[in-house]
Amino acid sequence: MDDIRIEDKTPIVKGMEELMDVSSTASAQDLEDNRLIQNILLVTLDPRNLGPNGPRSAVNLGASSNETLISLESLENLFFTRILMPADELPVSLVANQSGKWISLYGKPDQSEVITYLGECFIRLQQARQSDTRPPAARVFDGLEECIMRHFALGFEEPELLRSSNVAHNLAVFYWTEMNSHEAQVVQLFHKLFGQGSSDFLRQGAFAILEMCCTKAQGFGLMKMQDFDAVVHLVTTFSSNPGTAKLLMDFSSPKSNRQAAGFEQTLIGNLVKLSCLPEHHDVPPEFFQSTTAGGINPTEIATTEKFVWTNTNRAVEAVFGIFNNIVRQSPELREQVLKWFGDCLSANFGRAKMWQQNMQFQIRLASDGFILNLSAVILRLCRPFVRPTKNPRILKIHPLWAYSGIYLRKMPEETTLMPKPENSPSVQMPSECNFLSSCFFLCHEALRLGWNVLWDRFGKFNRALNEVEDRLNQARESGNSEEVQLIEQSIQRLASRHLSMKAALTLPENMELMIEFSVCTATWLSQMAVQPLSALPSQLPVDYLPLFPHTPQPPLHLAYIPELLVENVIEVLTCNARLPATTGQTTDWQYEWMVELMNMALIFMSSSGRINNPHLRAKMASLMHNLMPYNRHADTHRDSRHAALFALLDTHKERLFKEHEYKREFFPTVLDIFVSIEMAGNTTLRFGEAFHYRRPLYAIMEYLFTFDYHKQRVEELASESLASLNDANAPLFLKFLNHLVNDSTYMLEGALEYLGKIKKMEAEQPTWASLSEEQRKEKEAEFKQYGDTARYHNILGRETIQCLKSLTKLKNPARIMLSNVMVDRLAVMLNNFLQNLVSPEKRTAYKVKDYDQYSFEPKEMVKVICEIYVDLGSHDARKEFFLAICQDKRSYNPQLFKQTAEVLGMIGAHGQLIHGIERLARNVEVTQATVDEEEEFSEDMPSEYRDALMDTLMRDPVKLPSSGQVLDRSTIARILLTDQMDPFNRQPLTMDQVVPMDQLRTEIENWLAQRRAQKAQK
Repeated sequence: MDDIRIEDKTPIVKGMEELMDVSSTASAQDLEDNRLIQNILLVTLDPRNLGPNGPRSAVNLGASSNETLISLESLENLFFTRILMPADELPVSLVANQSGKWISLYGKPDQSEVITYLGECFIRLQQARQSDTRPPAARVFDGLEECIMRHFALGFEEPELLRSSNVAHNLAVFYWTEMNSHEAQVVQLFHKLFGQGSSDFLRQGAFAILEMCCTKAQGFGLMKMQDFDAVVHLVTTFSSNPGTAKLLMDFSSPKSNRQAAGFEQTLIGNLVKLSCLPEHHDVPPEFFQSTTAGGINPTEIATTEKFVWTNTNRAVEAVFGIFNNIVRQSPELREQVLKWFGDCLSANFGRAKMWQQNMQFQIRLASDGFILNLSAVILRLCRPFVRPTKNPRILKIHPLWAYSGIYLRKMPEETTLMPKPENSPSVQMPSECNFLSSCFFLCHEALRLGWNVLWDRFGKFNRALNEVEDRLNQARESGNSEEVQLIEQSIQRLASRHLSMKAALTLPENMELMIEFSVCTATWLSQMAVQPLSALPSQLPVDYLPLFPHTPQPPLHLAYIPELLVENVIEVLTCNARLPATTGQTTDWQYEWMVELMNMALIFMSSSGRINNPHLRAKMASLMHNLMPYNRHADTHRDSRHAALFALLDTHKERLFKEHEYKREFFPTVLDIFVSIEMAGNTTLRFGEAFHYRRPLYAIMEYLFTFDYHKQRVEELASESLASLNDANAPLFLKFLNHLVNDSTYMLEGALEYLGKIKKMEAEQPTWASLSEEQRKEKEAEFKQYGDTARYHNILGRETIQCLKSLTKLKNPARIMLSNVMVDRLAVMLNNFLQNLVSPEKRTAYKVKDYDQYSFEPKEMVKVICEIYVDLGSHDARKEFFLAICQDKRSYNPQLFKQTAEVLGMIGAHGQLIHGIERLARNVEVTQATVDEEEEFSEDMPSEYRDALMDTLMRDPVKLPSSGQVLDRSTIARILLTDQMDPFNRQPLTMDQVVPMDQLRTEIENWLAQRRAQKAQK
């Protein structure tokens, strides 16, 4: 026993013998009953009955009874008498045990506070039960317990009768006083008192205690958690019994389930919302405040971040423990918890549309901290099925859950992965779903409304902070000290909010769980993409299926899965990649996780039939990009403190690209999404969006080019395309190269255009001092915009041209570039850029003050472009390339390659590259002589030999069926590659419909031969 110390080892029977003199007619059982009751209630009817096995002292109630022994029959009246004794009479009624030996018992015999006295009696009773398990004793204990509990209930029903002004308050104080020393007993007291079909009075009493907890919780904060453990302990006690858990859930449910902020104001809500984030956007954050002009230093940031993470996790784990207890009590309570989650998230659905910073306040939505932590709690409920990878329980997640609207009433309105077919079969919605399915989809909705909203705002806030820092630099350059001071103060305020958001987003325990949950989601989505459940399953799959090869027809159930699941996975992995030092160091990344994430990217990127949203499918490229080694990420925020971790992760990631089961699908998937990224279904991406989404694809391809296996796979894909260059539907690789050349042209031309504008503005800058402040700011904003745009174009242009260079080193891709469909456009592009970079007249137009500021690397660009020239000029099909170069009247001239060789020498290019350019120049000169000859012949060329569009001599004439016009095959092939229409009448046209003009081609060849012969005779 915790508090009972028997100081006399004499058996109880001997003590009873000593009492026989007091009441010789009493039975041994009567004496034993009296002893047990005395020891629990600390009262006696006769001091001589205390004996060596009794308490040290007790309240003498002998004056109120003619009996000398307390029995179960007289217990009720005596107990009531003890409770009603005035406080001033208790000390004088105390009698001491005269036996000289006694038992040390918990509590004070003269305890005057009634609720405290009842609680102490209950604790002594439970201690006695634990030490004495004899059936006779159990009978007495049961009677005592019933009596004690009746008087507790009486206190709530008639508090004035027990002279207690606030029974609930006194009981709560007693609980908190004893919870550490007598935890098991006070928990049992609350369960027995409130958890067994409580009366209305007890229900209201329980609510009063919970209201006390709620009041205390309203004052909590991460720096104000003095009573946090006490409140959580009491709430946890309520959560761990079916009856009390029901009371807790009823108390924590707002009056209206559509009251968005109402859930946050409940008892549980007040515990959930503890966060470093302010409750409203117009309130300054509590943390990361700088006390010096220099701002907060890295050590302070790390210390504060650790404090925030520790206390936030403390709160989240506490609330998770409460909910986890409740769902284990009964199916009905599990249902009530899920409904609480669903109603809360449904009421806060507007958070998904929080485009304005003050929208949360205007429509009274729950705070960022509350929803963020709620998602963390639900994440923890998902732990049992996210581990290990490919847990068989994952397949029990029902694909129709979201469409059923069981708990999330707005989720059936969400955009799904695929549109529902017009004549789709009727859907048998599940009347109820397993707990696993409910937790899975509720967690995704919570992440979307909480973590994703904050992550999106964090990105926008970062961009805004960068703009303010640019303004600071401009103010410093202009010497405006007053403006510098104002901007520095603004940055300090913004930095505090920025760091608070970052700390909330990257709580390590949450990030680990989100990554595991994302892997689980990726595994499930990949299986749903291939499981043959087109009839909408009444039975869920039981086995994992291979992902490749799969049928092109997607399963119908994809039309009922919301696309927010994919968005969540992508965003979590993006955060992990962008902030690896924060979110990666504690996560034990497993190779199997990477495999599952790559599987999801492959299965959905490679099939537009499985994701209809072009933006979402394009975002898959970023997921694949994030699985590349960190040492391939040019823009990753590296942290030397975690170098060993990054090295380990890179080992796993390199293995992924070398050994993945479906590595054969890597390059076809990348090419497919690269080509189809601009169009999916009836939705078209804007021009700039296509470049944004393609950027990670360039990095992926460059990494794949470092592996022999993947280079060989590119050769295979290009070889397959070579056999069908003139097919009605252009082959994938040809479409890819066409888009690649388009991207290169657009980006590099744009870069040069904006660099030219920057050069002009740099020359004008000295005159800006004479402008008004408003005019000067307009100029500075314009100058910054030009700089940002030039930098973006230079970076992406460099990536596109680098990708093109890698492809020219492979035989079959280069052969497609040299085909009549591609070679002219490619030569024109290369000539144009080379002329702009090496021509003395042209290159001075882009000579800005600081190349690095705009990521302009002209020396490297010249080398890369020259390598492309040399590679293509060494190919078996190089003659077509030489011809295309010299036929470009816009940029090519005989001096171009001479100037190029001179520039290569000046920038220190290796001799082999210079010799290659000189060799190319000689070959082009020879070809130019032939071209000049044909141009000479073309002066009197028959009109029917001329291309109807280009007005040049045709070599392979074809007739367009609808307009009847005759063009060279290469001309119409280039047009149809991007626009499958007859250019003369806009009628649909494909290459298989053009009519070869074999007789005309023979005439042209004979005519050329005749003219050459005539020239030779002169």
